Amino acid sequence: MKTKDPGSLERINLLIEAGENFDFEHGYDRSVVLQWIEATSEVLSGFPYEHREFLLYCLASYGMPAERLGHALWILRKVRNRIQGGANYGPGSR
Repeated sequence: MKTKDPGSLERINLLIEAGENFDFEHGYDRSVVLQWIEATSEVLSGFPYEHREFLLYCLASYGMPAERLGHALWILRKVRNRIQGGANYGPGSR
């Protein structure tokens, strides 16, 4: 996915909203969470630095599901803020 894709911001907002509504304390549908993780990885693939963070802190982590979700949401919010602020995504930018 290209970082300039106008749908990126909308998809990120939808993923944030869905992630904020997961309730790990009262049980959850594992397939829905796995679909969310896959969609998050896909949307972040257009942002190499953040995608690497996602892979490290969410997919490769041994943390509890809620902790891993928190990291993923933080990364999505960071990307959303950068898109809205028009930040440069050139080499070396974070």
